Amino acid sequence: MRFNSRLFPLSLFAAAFCCGAAFAEGYDVYLLIGQSNMSGRGTLTAENALPSDRIVKFTKDMKWVPADEPLHFDTSRCGAGLAMSFARRMADASPDRTIALVPCAVGGTPLQRWCPGGDLYSNAVVRARAALRDGPLKGILWHQGCFDSNYATNAETYAARLVPAVERLRRDLGAEGVPFVAGELPRFLSRYVEKNGHHCHWPLVNAQIGEAVSRIPNAALVSSAELDDCKSDLIHFETPSLRKFGERYADAMLKLQGSLAAADFGRAARVRLRHEGHDEADDEARGGRDPCQDARAARQGFPHRCADRRSVEDRSTPTPCVSS
Repeated sequence: MRFNSRLFPLSLFAAAFCCGAAFAEGYDVYLLIGQSNMSGRGTLTAENALPSDRIVKFTKDMKWVPADEPLHFDTSRCGAGLAMSFARRMADASPDRTIALVPCAVGGTPLQRWCPGGDLYSNAVVRARAALRDGPLKGILWHQGCFDSNYATNAETYAARLVPAVERLRRDLGAEGVPFVAGELPRFLSRYVEKNGHHCHWPLVNAQIGEAVSRIPNAALVSSAELDDCKSDLIHFETPSLRKFGERYADAMLKLQGSLAAADFGRAARVRLRHEGHDEADDEARGGRDPCQDARAARQGFPHRCADRRSVEDRSTPTPCVSS
């Protein structure tokens, strides 16, 4: 058999890919949590498929493979989701990085199962920790609450349960400042309520998601306004809306990450000034700027660590998760 030198490098790449060695460097890991609209039920066609270069996904058996949809595996009905367009925009924004998605969403699940002690919370932690061997956690994507919109008590206590759950998740993953982006439930649920009577508390859940985001440092809320393409069930986003929704998630994530970078720069500047013998109070008295002011201006309304200077008494006390 004649040796083909042109094919040899390709064979090496294929061997490395199969063994996982090709995924050892340059990964930005994102955790995907929630219900069916995070998992994705959109129609998939050759025409609406997105390019997956520099995007990988963590499989059910916890191996990295090139990302193609469906990303999730909670049901045979999985289809297009918001995470693919999110990853595409994030990859385009960072040409030297690979976007690594860790799918954990499961359709039809209550918030209680995503709280510490819940089975889905535990599964997400296990999967995330395994994925983080290959890169840093750069963000958490959240879309959940449709189940809880069926019950007044669940809806009313949503923020009180979500806030401590996110705080604990960050601690368990060793990433207490990692950006957290949550999306609203679809507005077309109003049509579902008119037809079927269920999920009538969805506006309250949306308000509670917004309340939770306002109390979670370095978090952002993504609007579902004008995302009207839905499946016939009037519960699930259809692919065109999912593509737009994912891009909104990416835009919010990039802003949060930019705020963190600005905050880190500000802290570094303050340390440098102290080392150089400048007095911070004197600088401000002379009209100098607090470096954190620039970070606050850059974050455009998204809370982050630099802005979280409230006293312990001012901070909301986390409320334990309650039964659904």
